[in-house]
Amino acid sequence: MSEPQSKMPEEQEEEFVVPEDLAKAFEELSEQFAQEVAKDCKTHAELAFATADMMDCVAGYVNYAMSLAAREMNRESTDLSTNPPPDIFAHVCDYLTLEERITVTHVCHYWRDLAVADARLWNHIVQNFHDSTGARELLERSRNTPVHLELTVFDSNAKAVAVYITEHLHHVKTLVLRLSDGRSGHPSQDAWTTISYALAYPAPVLQTLYINMLRSPYRSMNTEAFCALRPDFLAGDAPELRSVSLGGIAPPTTNDLIAPFGHVTTLTYAHHNSSPFNGGNLVQLVNNFPRLENIALSAQQFVDDGTQPIKLRNLRVVDSTVNQGAEACLRRIGYEDVDLVAVRLNFHDNANTVPIVLEHTRAEKLSATLSEVAVLARDENNNPHERRFFSLGIEAIKSLLDGPDVFRYLQTLLIHEFMWPQSGTFPPAPGLRELTVLLPTVAEHRSWAMGNNHHHPMMGGMGMGMNVNDEPQGMVTLFQLPTELPAPWNCASLREFRLVYGTWAKAEAPAPAEPNAPTTRTISAADLFDFVQTHLATALPLGRIELQGVELYEAVHDIPALRGLQANCAEFVVSPSGPDPTPQQTGLWDTYYTRARTQDRRRRP
Repeated sequence: MSEPQSKMPEEQEEEFVVPEDLAKAFEELSEQFAQEVAKDCKTHAELAFATADMMDCVAGYVNYAMSLAAREMNRESTDLSTNPPPDIFAHVCDYLTLEERITVTHVCHYWRDLAVADARLWNHIVQNFHDSTGARELLERSRNTPVHLELTVFDSNAKAVAVYITEHLHHVKTLVLRLSDGRSGHPSQDAWTTISYALAYPAPVLQTLYINMLRSPYRSMNTEAFCALRPDFLAGDAPELRSVSLGGIAPPTTNDLIAPFGHVTTLTYAHHNSSPFNGGNLVQLVNNFPRLENIALSAQQFVDDGTQPIKLRNLRVVDSTVNQGAEACLRRIGYEDVDLVAVRLNFHDNANTVPIVLEHTRAEKLSATLSEVAVLARDENNNPHERRFFSLGIEAIKSLLDGPDVFRYLQTLLIHEFMWPQSGTFPPAPGLRELTVLLPTVAEHRSWAMGNNHHHPMMGGMGMGMNVNDEPQGMVTLFQLPTELPAPWNCASLREFRLVYGTWAKAEAPAPAEPNAPTTRTISAADLFDFVQTHLATALPLGRIELQGVELYEAVHDIPALRGLQANCAEFVVSPSGPDPTPQQTGLWDTYYTRARTQDRRRRP
């Protein structure tokens, strides 16, 4: 009897083999994905989108397999598609959304037992409705694993939410609380009081905290008057907390600092009060965050009350959405030594004034489009700085392009064709090496001509390239500028000139893009040759002229203009439309928004 018993373990240790049809399906998917990446992906962003698509495709395979298994379920079956091993089942569920995992638990008892037994599958919980029983059940399934908990708090469920926050706060990794409007049309003071007491317990694994008072953008409210953090917030015990976002929540008015904020590196603060945000409020806020590296401020108005500038020695990123008084707010923070400053403005609130200037810096790269102006510069100690402006008005962009200080050390310039000055020349740019000119879409052209819909249609001082009523369909006439210039543009170091058009431009347009827009633009070689000879004369011969997404109307003929272009450069290239040439991301920009952006809701983190 002992001999068969000794063989039992050997008989149970069967090697798991993936079914051939499943292995073949995923091999084909992998090969197809590799081909698409090699063909279409030119940047990291495109690779990320392609990877997400592939993961969605995998989820589709899984959903299909599970639907078949649900129809053919047989508890005695040995088919791996209906009775998968626990480790394989958990791996498959890892690619499903929370709603899909809940559906899986209703297929059969076997699947439910496997799913509920794995606490990792229930660590991303979202509840946006009044009934909070589902969130509580999912929290119990997660046991003590770190969870992402996202809740909307109403008057009706505030007490229930407070109870299970108190019970499970010790293993919450990310906490998102949105307090909805009460019966009065404003967030309830009673609901906030209930939640604030629930947040008076330790949170040893909490890394990200988001608390926001939901409100209508057309209605101001003074939630800061009654929604303030308690001095015993998180019982002073949240050693892993690094990112905090507060909307309509004020720090305590006492001099006692909130201990859990001592290690926070990223702060997002939105001032909802109808009264202006002032220097005293700013000092009171940042005193609780001595180790800040990234700060994002949002307020309708900032009033300078004469407080001294705040020096945060670790500060690297400032993101400002202060519509009025933005420059004063940035100066209180001491933006001059900050690596990255992003300024977002409202068209109706002084959008035609650049809120900060490039003081004590040398601008090396300038990208000016209707949606964003980006400047890369270096300070007196040769440290790199980045400045980004969103939703600037036409006059603000014009004044920036007219400034000689910006062009003095400029090496790279990217602009729209219609931004070329009507006088024919920019300020001297003796160090300019690369010039990129973007051809306009209909939406961009109209927005510039109409001054972003609130300027006089005939703007003085800037060449529009075409009449207001002209639409750049078919062949485009370039640079309708004076043929005789006072003096050629001083750009003797220019080596590369690119003329670019692409379908990516439609997505960035501030107005609806034109229907059935062509993927290329057709121009006259004679127009381009005249522009190069007249306005870039000091830089001839160029090292490279490139037309990207642009076709020459006379390219099929042997014409003098085409021969002239080829004679005035070492390399003449006509290429199809490629990726967006504007500097959408830098390392610092990408790092900040990777941290600040809300995590992907499609799959668990």
